[in-house]
Amino acid sequence: MPNIYQKTQKQPSMELVESNLYDTTSSDDKSLKIDSRDYWKESIISGLENSHYHSINERDGKKVWSSTSLRQLIKSISHLNHYWTEEIKPSGPMDIGSLIHALLLEPDDLPDVVAIKAASRNTKMFKEALKESDPSSLVMLQHEIDTAHQCSESALKNRYLKNVLTNGQAELSIFFELEISWKNTSYQIPCKIRPDFLLAPHLDKQDWIDIKTTSKGIDSKSFGSIAGQYGNVIQCAWYRRGLRAAGIDTGHSLQVAVSTVPPVGLCEIYRVKEEDMNRADFIIDDALETWARFLTDDSIWTGPSGCDDGGWPIIKDLNIPRWSWPEGY
Repeated sequence: MPNIYQKTQKQPSMELVESNLYDTTSSDDKSLKIDSRDYWKESIISGLENSHYHSINERDGKKVWSSTSLRQLIKSISHLNHYWTEEIKPSGPMDIGSLIHALLLEPDDLPDVVAIKAASRNTKMFKEALKESDPSSLVMLQHEIDTAHQCSESALKNRYLKNVLTNGQAELSIFFELEISWKNTSYQIPCKIRPDFLLAPHLDKQDWIDIKTTSKGIDSKSFGSIAGQYGNVIQCAWYRRGLRAAGIDTGHSLQVAVSTVPPVGLCEIYRVKEEDMNRADFIIDDALETWARFLTDDSIWTGPSGCDDGGWPIIKDLNIPRWSWPEGY
């Protein structure tokens, strides 16, 4: 096993499990065996297929928490329930991002890709292909596939990125539990994370990388705005929490911003500030306390405004932007 996991190997419940421990000769048998595994006892799993990781949504009747569900909870409990009950439809940017991730992180284990030579996803040809294809396959327009390949090839011209991606572990699946509480009532919630790439240790600490594709700009101002909008720092803090729960001494969280618009594949690497992740931890704790309160009393208000001590909606002042007023008023 790789030396980077020696620390976690000292704890039996944290042992790294290689993907060849389950049978890969039959997709049906494999799926049955995976479904019977207790991921939380294994904790750190290498080689778990992306589709299987995302299908692990419950444990003992409890919803499994990911960074995405957490970010929905931060918006409101109603947003979270919508996320948990509504099917997420694939989009062009999402699939381009998924393929770029695979090309950069696991070039020898690419997903099945169905190429459609059509002008848009609204065509009958594309919709029929999407309906008939295996759910684990990526159904993409040919020009989307071309963009993904161009992006990955260009991104690897960044010498730092090319170098670090040869020294670490891609797509580790990590499962852990957290205790949350409201007043005198506590709950254990199952959680999971899947960092894009965990670097080999440096000075006994391990940095981790997340690759973010964007069409909005990769300069610090543009990407900082995008990172704030999509809660990237919340994800970073959540990943740090999961890595530490698995016995990994964390270093820096690195965000790789990859442009999907010309010049495609241009990338910048940013280090997430420790103080920003610490601030995000307070937001995470408050959100999980809100969830514990909801588990204790599901009659509380679940909208974005939050609720008061009695569970009633909080009425806030409406702030009208100054620029929207007529000149002189």
